[in-house]
Amino acid sequence: MVTTIADEAQVTIETNYDRANELKAFDDSKVGVKGLVDAGIVKIPRIFYNPAR
Repeated sequence: MVTTIADEAQVTIETNYDRANELKAFDDSKVGVKGLVDAGIVKIPRIFYNPAR
């Protein structure tokens, strides 16, 4: 697990995470970002993280 600081917010990213698989599942769901917001998400899904490299 890697912890980074970005824009004064602490973000934790798992290193054994399969982004391709999760991205495909999100695309297959056809809900999009608006669907996530309408569902009342409280945490940004990992597929939208862009860690500084």
